[in-house]
Amino acid sequence: MTDVAKIDASECDFPEINMDTNDQGQPFMVDTLSDPKHSRFGPNKKYEDLLYIVNHFRIATLSHGERERASFGLQGRRALYNEVAQAYQIALTLLHSSNKQHLEALIEECEMSNQANALERRKIRNSWIWVCTLLYGSWQEKTDGKDTFLEFQRNRSAEKYGNVMRHLHDNNVNANGAAMYIETFKFQGTVAGKPVTYSALLACEKADRAKYAKPKSKEVIAQQLKHEKGFIQRGESTDSDDVFYAIKPDELPESVQYGQATFKVFGNRLLIVGYDAWEEAQYKKHVIARGRKIKKDEDKVRAQDDKKRDATADHARAVSANVQVDDSVHTLLESGVSPEEIAAAMKKAAADLLAEKAAA
Repeated sequence: MTDVAKIDASECDFPEINMDTNDQGQPFMVDTLSDPKHSRFGPNKKYEDLLYIVNHFRIATLSHGERERASFGLQGRRALYNEVAQAYQIALTLLHSSNKQHLEALIEECEMSNQANALERRKIRNSWIWVCTLLYGSWQEKTDGKDTFLEFQRNRSAEKYGNVMRHLHDNNVNANGAAMYIETFKFQGTVAGKPVTYSALLACEKADRAKYAKPKSKEVIAQQLKHEKGFIQRGESTDSDDVFYAIKPDELPESVQYGQATFKVFGNRLLIVGYDAWEEAQYKKHVIARGRKIKKDEDKVRAQDDKKRDATADHARAVSANVQVDDSVHTLLESGVSPEEIAAAMKKAAADLLAEKAAA
């Protein structure tokens, strides 16, 4: 076997998992793995056992969950919570230190040697994500010319469940109780300075991200503020047709400094039909998003101009080679003619050619 990830036992050495019985009252807990004794789970398992539960999860659990979630109701949500609980059950086994060599082999077989090496160098902060990659990814048939082959495709949207699983483990939630825990969990966060309550999977994800958020250095913060300042300047610039100053209405309270209004034009006046007062953070978010879009458009135009300029330069070099201008320029330079005089002469010659072509 090639050199693959070496998973740190201090991070992944979990206690043996008791899965003999399910918790009473757990919502929609179904043994979709068809393994009632759970003999394939826990420490010191064979490679074939782990390969079976990974493949069986991809085929049976995911297809079952997709059908149940089609209702978008309580039953569908509970099917999803159950699916994540099953994935967590598998993750506890795969990440056990006694099974690490088999996990390394599975990662390698899914053509993720770069990710495995990053994991080995401890540059991956959340190893639970790689279990999600294994479980929620799939082999897709690809065609390259006449050749047809299989390629492992990651399901990026499902890898956020790695945050959910790490949260479950940090809070000592066992696999049997995971679905119930997910359904009832709440997390208090903030958006634009206002409190927000998250529920279920999103709450687990937000709580995990908040716990493991990496503090930003002063240099990073300074660079971020510099970028934001630039985006705000672009977003507020009156160079855009839809940005302009207007007289503040007397009816607008002094306390309202930011906001968004609905209006109708009556001659040279505006009828304001209600407004939403914003906090400064909400206004900045809006303007920064606008500034980002403007810069993206500017970069696109600049790239097109650069491409056109490069094409013109290539064409000029081709013309120069065809008429053997290089030797002539070299001769002129040796005779003491300045580069500016040569450029002016070539410019005049090009203008004369255009005039002759127009007259013809």
